[in-house]
Amino acid sequence: MSKASLKALEQYIGYQFKSRDLLQQALAHPIIAGQHNNEMLEFLGDRVLGLVLAEYLLSAKMKNEGEAARHLAYLASGALCADIAAGWQLDKYVTATAAQFTERVLANYCEAMIGAVYQDGGLDAARQFILRHWGTRISETPPIDAKTVLQEWAAKQGKALPQYKKISAEGPAHQPVFVYHVSLTPEVGARGKGLSRRQAEQAAATALLQQLGVIT
Repeated sequence: MSKASLKALEQYIGYQFKSRDLLQQALAHPIIAGQHNNEMLEFLGDRVLGLVLAEYLLSAKMKNEGEAARHLAYLASGALCADIAAGWQLDKYVTATAAQFTERVLANYCEAMIGAVYQDGGLDAARQFILRHWGTRISETPPIDAKTVLQEWAAKQGKALPQYKKISAEGPAHQPVFVYHVSLTPEVGARGKGLSRRQAEQAAATALLQQLGVIT
């Protein structure tokens, strides 16, 4: 990748690396044989993200640990990380021409970038980077977790735990559409679709909760 391209990406993400090698490593996909990939930066970035978000939630004076845990789970979720990385237009910069930008892959790139910023500039730089890109999301109320609501409702009703089953996965390799079915009994169930298993399962759980009249 040219220095010009790296500079353009740095301007786009709002961070200038002292070591461009770290930026290149963050963009190196594991499918490239014989090249340093981004897995360890992803591992590091995941921990740094959790620390920075937990630190923020402590300063935000959450009511209790349960509330803080729900916010942290949402803010550090693969779905949110992927959404943030999608805005970086990484398809222009990633060194793997065969990279498939699924939700999981995008989330991995997001965490790898955080790890690279931490390695390059330390915790303060990583904190500023995270707070900039999470923006207003960091103070949002986490959306309803339909799978949790359904499981808790089933437990209160004395029913078995919800069972999820993949029905299909279709579409292009870089953006497959998953369809999942959730059931409480053979007669009570619903389907949902999404761009990842998580999304499809959440959609199915939401559909079943609506069917049961638990939510509208």
